[in-house]
Amino acid sequence: MGIGGVYTDISSLTWRYLLVSKIAFIPLIIKESWWYMASKFKRVSSHLFPLRELTLFTLIFVLASCGGETGSSGSANMNTMPPHNPYLGVDGTSTMHANAAASNAVSFPGPGSATQYVVNSNMSLNATMPSILMSENGALVCVGVGTALETASTPIVMLISPKTLKLLDQKILIKPESGNLAGGLYNYIDNMGRLVLVNASGELQWYSNNYNPIDDTGTLTLEKSFEIGQPLVVGLIPDYQGRVWFATQGSLTDNGPQSIVGYYDPVTNQTNTYVLPAGEMVGNSISSSPSGIAVATTSALYLFNADSQNSVENIWRTEYENSGVRKPGQLTPGTGSTPVFFGPNTGYEFLVITDNATAVNSNNLIPAEHVNIYDVTGGTLVSQRNLLASNNSGTENAPIAVGSRIFIPSTFGYWYPPPSETPSTSIPALTASPFAGGLQGMTLNGSNLLIDWGSGNTISSSALPRLSLADNLIYTVVANSETTGSGPRPSTTVDYSFAVIDASTGTIVGSPYFLSSNSFAGSYPNYLNTSSYKWNTLQMTGVISPTGVFYQGTAGGLFSVQRAEPPVPVQIDISPFNSENEVRPASNDAIFVAVHSTNVADGDALDFDATQVDLDTLKFGGIGEAANLPETPSVLDLDGDADSEAVFAFRTQDTGIFCGDTEATLTGSTYSGELFSGTDSITTIDCPDLGSHP
Repeated sequence: MGIGGVYTDISSLTWRYLLVSKIAFIPLIIKESWWYMASKFKRVSSHLFPLRELTLFTLIFVLASCGGETGSSGSANMNTMPPHNPYLGVDGTSTMHANAAASNAVSFPGPGSATQYVVNSNMSLNATMPSILMSENGALVCVGVGTALETASTPIVMLISPKTLKLLDQKILIKPESGNLAGGLYNYIDNMGRLVLVNASGELQWYSNNYNPIDDTGTLTLEKSFEIGQPLVVGLIPDYQGRVWFATQGSLTDNGPQSIVGYYDPVTNQTNTYVLPAGEMVGNSISSSPSGIAVATTSALYLFNADSQNSVENIWRTEYENSGVRKPGQLTPGTGSTPVFFGPNTGYEFLVITDNATAVNSNNLIPAEHVNIYDVTGGTLVSQRNLLASNNSGTENAPIAVGSRIFIPSTFGYWYPPPSETPSTSIPALTASPFAGGLQGMTLNGSNLLIDWGSGNTISSSALPRLSLADNLIYTVVANSETTGSGPRPSTTVDYSFAVIDASTGTIVGSPYFLSSNSFAGSYPNYLNTSSYKWNTLQMTGVISPTGVFYQGTAGGLFSVQRAEPPVPVQIDISPFNSENEVRPASNDAIFVAVHSTNVADGDALDFDATQVDLDTLKFGGIGEAANLPETPSVLDLDGDADSEAVFAFRTQDTGIFCGDTEATLTGSTYSGELFSGTDSITTIDCPDLGSHP
């Protein structure tokens, strides 16, 4: 049976899918597509640019904008990115953590800081969306985990419109066994635009799609599959020679299954593996650079490569400080970090993770994690600094690391659905550890890791943030909760807002932009009822597209945020079947409004397709805000120019039109988020002498 459409025996594997920066980061990928120029630059309506040109333009913008308005240092090696992995898509959007090195940074601008954004959401997918990527044709290719009765705990490959966020096609994968973190949540887009994953039966699979951005349709195709014999894969990344590396979960116990690191060679169609010590569990993604493959377990950090005999070679292994307990806001008793390659020279001379330390003589009740920097060549600890303070020094998120800069958010005390946690008990208890938030910015200067800001920082990020090098801003979602009432069943409301952070100072730019809220009985939601926390971003990773759109997965679906441009002027015709545009303000009848499609090729000022108007955004009237009636629109060619007009209907009494009014306005947006506005003259009739505005 289910509660709120959620299967009641959801296993721990499901929630470990859903939660966590390292699992649930939401990457995007675009390559060689035609897209609108990012809104950070001058928007030219209907002029499209090849993404390679857009990427080059953005790179020039980044180089030219060092030391820009948000206070970047201007030092070139502050933003050194690792070299592009030729077997991945475009850097910045091709993996869950932005690239092969897991930088969590992009070279193109985000939505920026604004007072108004266009927010689109889809909370009707019946799935939690921890993995969001974008294929070369612009489609969102997502692997969600079903929450409906028939798909509970089951990974689903979804093709989703980047414009409307509507589901276009899906492929339901194999439901993993209990305790299995595999199933397809660890994935990437390769250099041919295909989604690559390993399903719960141990098959390495490649999914292509034929998305058409013109009519916003497309389907998924399983292009090829290869049995690698490892059904427990929890990390997946290609190396710089095209081998597909993977890591399996393993167990915390000495008599449980051991973690395995290995690779599939597409040239030989063979796999090679390496067995890790018993009791070491892999709970994070893996990353790659020209120096090798980085893997973090609950005990140590590793670097692997393929030797001259094609065997898996463990280049080095370095243990980190570990209290052996799981802190509240973490999922395992070990590092919460995906290892990140970074460096000011090559972009990959160092690796960064956090350890799992607690304060001395505190019985593990006081968190005291460190940020650890390791030399890639030998695994030597180069530098170490404390992470935040005694009330928030813990994280389940991967660092943002690029050049010589590092940013790490706290997740200490963050609520996760309980089945995701191993073991089930945390020290201290979650109820004794309220989520305090916090974000720390650091700079590596030689062998010294300097804290730039973070002391007293309380930014309550509920997602793994993403850094834009183009605008030096960090983008995330913040959660603010309020619990009221007393006794055993208080009531809690959590507000979620889009936030933009100055990477130079750690301060929020402007005010967070409210998105939505969840309310539930008690201090924490019932994890079986996903609808009670559908906007919870569960520390999953937000991503930025090359066109400046921010996409974020949640427990109940996904949403997008983009800067609101000034509305474009469109041509409307009020009462199109009445040449005098007559309106009876006292009538209970409907007012029809036609929106005209226009075409630059026909001499019009702009391209506008009236059939792409989002009905839910329409508002019409004088001082009123009448919504479109459900029976419309009708699509007609009213003016004989072969372009379709959309005719909408509005209830007269809702419009706020009064006797004596001479014009009325229609506002709204298209499915792609473009705002528009149109005004037309009207003539009010059948009016009494005193029927005008008061």
